[in-house]
Formats: sequence, structure tokens, C-alpha cells
Amino acid sequence: MENLFVYAGDEKIEKAHWVACEKLKQPFILITSKGPDFDEIFFDITNLTSTGTSQDISRNIKKFYETYISFFELRNPRDIEDQHDDYFFRFSTKHTHTKEIAQQLFHYLKNNIR
Repeated sequence: MENLFVYAGDEKIEKAHWVACEKLKQPFILITSKGPDFDEIFFDITNLTSTGTSQDISRNIKKFYETYISFFELRNPRDIEDQHDDYFFRFSTKHTHTKEIAQQLFHYLKNNIR
């Protein structure tokens, strides 16, 4: 799959990417700009067959995210609020980290969900 994620803003591109992810049974990852310094990464794994529950998967991603925001000392009310969600499928990243995190998230989900 050529594009592992898409940026929000063009519904045709988002839809085409969703269809491709669905067809290839790949995770869907959407990045939305949240200003000049931050982005939000949203991921959907409904296209993948999973032996674990969505809650287990989101819990693993949440652990990574808690380490990420602690290490880079990134705190804002939204981060704290989202950490209490049962299903953790979106999170903020520094704009300079977004592409690498989204790429690794794709590979992690693809390799760890069967």
C-alpha cells in the first residue's frame, strides 16, 4: 500500500483511502492539523481481523501515548481528557513527530493485529 495514512481536508481522498484500506484489510489512519504545532492522529482498525478486543488494542496504544507525552512533556486538557476514554483511537502529536508516528502506528497495527 503506497499511502499509509492521509491528511484530512479532501473528502474524496479520505474516502478513496478508506476504500483501499477496507479492500486490503489495512488500518485506516487520518491526520488532522490542530494548528501550527500539533496534529491529531485518528486510527480505525475495523478493516482488520483481530484476535484481541478493540479495547485491548487501544490500551496498548494508550500506553505508548502516555510515554510519548511524558517524555516530550506534552500536556494539555484534551490529552488528559482523552486518557480516560475506554477506546483510545485518536491522540495529539507534535507536528514534527506526526509523520513518523503515523507510519510506525500503521506498521504496529498491521503486524500486531491478526
